[in-house]
Amino acid sequence: MIPSAFGVTTFDSSRLNERQNEQTQYGVLALQRSINGFDGQLSYFTRYNNLHFIPDPIGDLLLNGVASDVSRQSYTNGFQGDAAYAITPAHTLRAGFTVSAEQIWVDNTSIVEPLDALGNPVDTPFPITDDVHKVGWLAGVYAQDEWKITDKVTLNAGLRFDQMWQFVDANQLSPRASLTYKPFDGTTFHAGYARYFTPPILIEAAPVNFNLFNNTTAAVTNPIGNPLLPERSHYFDAGIDQKILFECSSAQSKDCSTVDLGIDAYYKVAKDLLDNGQFGQALILSGFNYAKGVAQGVEFSAKYHNGNFQAYANLAVSQQKATQPVSNQFLFDNATPLADLGGLTEFQYLSTHWIYTDHNQYVTGSAGLSYKWNGTTFSTDMIYGSGLRTGDANIDALAPYAQFNVGLARDFTMPDHQPVTVRFDIVNVFDTIYQIRNGSGIGVFSPQYGPRRGFFLGIKKKICADPNSDACRIPSEGGRRDYAGRFGLPTAPALDRYNWSGFYLGLNAGGALGTITQTASGGGGSASVKEPGFIGGAQFGANYQTGPVVWGFEADYDASTQNQSLPAGALTGSAGKMPWLATLRGRVGWAFDRTLVYGMAGGAAGELRTIAAVPAGTTMTTVTYGTWTAGVGVEYGITDNLSARAEYLYLDKNNIASGFIGPPATTIASHLQNNLMRAGLNYRFPVAR
Repeated sequence: MIPSAFGVTTFDSSRLNERQNEQTQYGVLALQRSINGFDGQLSYFTRYNNLHFIPDPIGDLLLNGVASDVSRQSYTNGFQGDAAYAITPAHTLRAGFTVSAEQIWVDNTSIVEPLDALGNPVDTPFPITDDVHKVGWLAGVYAQDEWKITDKVTLNAGLRFDQMWQFVDANQLSPRASLTYKPFDGTTFHAGYARYFTPPILIEAAPVNFNLFNNTTAAVTNPIGNPLLPERSHYFDAGIDQKILFECSSAQSKDCSTVDLGIDAYYKVAKDLLDNGQFGQALILSGFNYAKGVAQGVEFSAKYHNGNFQAYANLAVSQQKATQPVSNQFLFDNATPLADLGGLTEFQYLSTHWIYTDHNQYVTGSAGLSYKWNGTTFSTDMIYGSGLRTGDANIDALAPYAQFNVGLARDFTMPDHQPVTVRFDIVNVFDTIYQIRNGSGIGVFSPQYGPRRGFFLGIKKKICADPNSDACRIPSEGGRRDYAGRFGLPTAPALDRYNWSGFYLGLNAGGALGTITQTASGGGGSASVKEPGFIGGAQFGANYQTGPVVWGFEADYDASTQNQSLPAGALTGSAGKMPWLATLRGRVGWAFDRTLVYGMAGGAAGELRTIAAVPAGTTMTTVTYGTWTAGVGVEYGITDNLSARAEYLYLDKNNIASGFIGPPATTIASHLQNNLMRAGLNYRFPVAR
């Protein structure tokens, strides 16, 4: 803690106002083909990640000596191909490749205070900017042969080659082999060896120019920053699985009770073992390597099944130890001797001793059971942990903890006779308060707790190409197919009226007219601008009709062209952009045969990108916000399965944190209002009558 920041000398840490926004978007497109013993798949994948940490400029600077506004973005695109071909009944050849490119942007603006000649902070805060941009590439190929030596012995052997071009270029050829032996029915022995090549996460490997922070309150005590390296490891594994059948009515009967038991032991030895941690007030991870690491453990598993009753239990005993940080050494303190480390600094101790890694937990367990009664499944489960590492250099461990959960699930038939599963769960039913982290340990900056008691409702709908297949029917306890149980939903509407029931997909397009208002704290002024634009996207939903009343839900995603600069004035040079939005809404309406008039309300999420310019400086921020939305619409059934509609939606979100600038410390807040007018077409899947 420093004496003063922006003239403030005391601060209540319970009022610290830090914010973090995260979003991840991804997509996968795959093509599969099977013909004449050949199976192949070619996939394209894309992923976008955005993390933005916004500090409390006064509180963080006063308590930590630095207030860092950190933005991390990454955009990845790649291809993956896998193929298998049965050359002979005894040999199956498998091969594949992967290649991907990732662009990262790491933008870090930190407010610090300078130090005088005696090393004391001077209350004249100033910002330091340290930005890194990089394109990294990963590529790999593999080939493997599965050889069925006998009907009881199978050998898998292969080679894999990996290449990385990141902040460090490296590659490795990795052999792998495994052997399985089935001496008799129900018993399987397995053993294997693999060499692994693990590149670091590119965004965690971004270098830090710690020299920029010399002679400030954020200066490092160990000015060594070797680049992050890929981890290279040897992994050995062996185990046995046993399946026991009993209470069978015949040798080939499917009504047997079963017990599945398994035990597996593993040993891993690594060079340049990868690890990461939170080394500052920003809730982000920074990576580093240990020169050597060893992990070993034993895992036990058991499952029991008897009719409608199932139970399971798992237990793992493990440990991982490492020594000597060899990259990003500046993350570790090398100035303060610690009594519990024998008078050594943290870095000196890590460099000369084997220590437990921070995520090491000696004993981990889980267990659960479920019973299906009258079509409803009741379940309970629990987790146990002996406690993660804590203390200087992870020399201690936290107290053990246990958490219990309960739930129930029920399958309902819909008018198309395809099931909808509704489940309700209570997490941490006893509301046990326990720590996962206590704020101490290597790379552990702040305490973390397990979840408090929570209530969750889930709905899952199975959509089948063939509604009459067994997979689409709900089995009863006696093996019959039950469509008319007393918990079933009503049948479809009468045939003489238009039927709005069913699931649907559709497209929409239209216009948006929004208003964005930016306000600068401390009397810095505010400004507003209208943001018109075009929107377009897709929607998915379901309707259910009872008489003239139609109710249901809908989810949609739209891209938007809304992008405007604020007018000249207090925030000249500022701008706002809203590139996308999504909603999840409940709908209820009244059907006049083919015409449906409806209202809707629910939640909305979107992205707001802002540029805020005030005398104190300029900041660019990307924020994902959540808010409410409501509206009305009308829809007309063109054919039995195709309908057209027009609708209006309104959403409003105030106090969106849009970053800070300083000194003087200035917080930017945005207020977003949006009016959406959309037309759309929906295709409704046929409903069985």
